[in-house]
Amino acid sequence: ISLGMALVLGTAGMPHILMRFFTVPTAQAARKSVIIAMWIIGGFYVLTTLLGFGAAIHVTPQGITAVDKGGNMATLMLAQQLGADIAPVVGDIFLAFLCSVAFATILAVVSGLVLAASAAIAHDIYVNVIKDGHADQHEQVMAARITSLCVGAVGIVIGITAEKQNVAHLVALAFAVASSGNLPVV
Repeated sequence: ISLGMALVLGTAGMPHILMRFFTVPTAQAARKSVIIAMWIIGGFYVLTTLLGFGAAIHVTPQGITAVDKGGNMATLMLAQQLGADIAPVVGDIFLAFLCSVAFATILAVVSGLVLAASAAIAHDIYVNVIKDGHADQHEQVMAARITSLCVGAVGIVIGITAEKQNVAHLVALAFAVASSGNLPVV
């Protein structure tokens, strides 16, 4: 992330934009990596379904909608409920832990998406299309900064618009869009 922030913010000690993609060495390793990732993602979705059923049983649908109409707090409320069955402070610790993990995950994903979008737009569109390959490092960093602000502003507007929505529907939509582009390649 520090390299990404240096790319977006433009530090004085960074002479040029540096991007490195960590890839697998062979096509066979790439296929194996994709299959493992598909099993992990599939397992994650099965577990989220089970957590949803657990929340419906232990917290009740009425309890979930009383706190959040979109149902996004169901897993957090389930952790608090199950921890409180052990001791009240354990439920609060479970809730605090899950909130911190969710916050860190969201922050990491958003920063990665902003970095990827700003680098792609600054390099591919600004440098190669608008400037026809003739842009210096200062112009590239400035384009990445402006793109970061624009992508962030669009994300904030979309987030405010979808505030009351169930996140599971939005995640399923994102996976549907991503899979429609990736499945034919795989």
